[in-house]
Amino acid sequence: MKKLKKEKKHFNRGYIPVFVSLGVLVILVLVLISVIWFEPTIKKSILEKDSNGAYTLNDDNLSIDTSETKCDKTLYTKIAKAANNVSSAFKKSIRKTDELRDDIIFDEYDEEDWYYEEYTYKVIFYGLTDDLYLKVTSNAPEENSFVIHKNDLTNENVAFETSNVDAVYEYKVEIYSANENCSDELIRSFIFKTPKYNVYSEMKLCENSDSELCNAVTYEDIKFQKVVNDTNYNNGNNEEAEKEKKEQKEKDASKKVTIIKLVIIGAIVIVVLISILFIYIMHRREVKKSEL
Repeated sequence: MKKLKKEKKHFNRGYIPVFVSLGVLVILVLVLISVIWFEPTIKKSILEKDSNGAYTLNDDNLSIDTSETKCDKTLYTKIAKAANNVSSAFKKSIRKTDELRDDIIFDEYDEEDWYYEEYTYKVIFYGLTDDLYLKVTSNAPEENSFVIHKNDLTNENVAFETSNVDAVYEYKVEIYSANENCSDELIRSFIFKTPKYNVYSEMKLCENSDSELCNAVTYEDIKFQKVVNDTNYNNGNNEEAEKEKKEQKEKDASKKVTIIKLVIIGAIVIVVLISILFIYIMHRREVKKSEL
């Protein structure tokens, strides 16, 4: 009697998309578990990011003539796209000056406390690439003109620090190509203004005040009496207002985490439906083959 040879079952490549979908599904489930597990940490990072002290500056674009560009059109379009992503911001800061204080006995203080401090702005540029450099001109004292490349920025994208905070100053930014095949071509130009530091914001009457006149920086010409009148009117409910602000920030952070979870769950549902669809299609094909 002849032994019947067992027919080898070949792997059906039609199931590859199903296995890929299952792999993606496992990854998405793990990500969802991670988001749920680390939800407090994620909320904390969102709150810290929202209160990192950086102020976005309004970049007013200036029109430039690009009709006579010598650059290759495709390359110019690529560089122009990168230039359009450049934006500016600033952070308040304090630094030591070289001027010795005249209101202390030096023997009673550490050397680092011998000098006066001054308020400054750290000006930030986001989106600067190796294919671009900036030429910045200003009407601020001792800041006539300077050039900034990507490697001039700090890890926090700070380009320079200025002590000109006593008034509103204007900065003109011209973005040039640093690409060797399109060098020194003006791509984009914009203007931003830095606000002045509000000295009244340090006064006791501004403590825990939510008055706009107590903001640390301002573009307005604020008068002392106006601050007094406004803070006297608003100070009644400051603690409650601060509590409401904190609660609102926490709600916003929770909403962001919820959105992340919903996006992941939505992706999981889509992957499951796709997997079911593929399995159904492959099953129908096998049924039809067996019927032939």
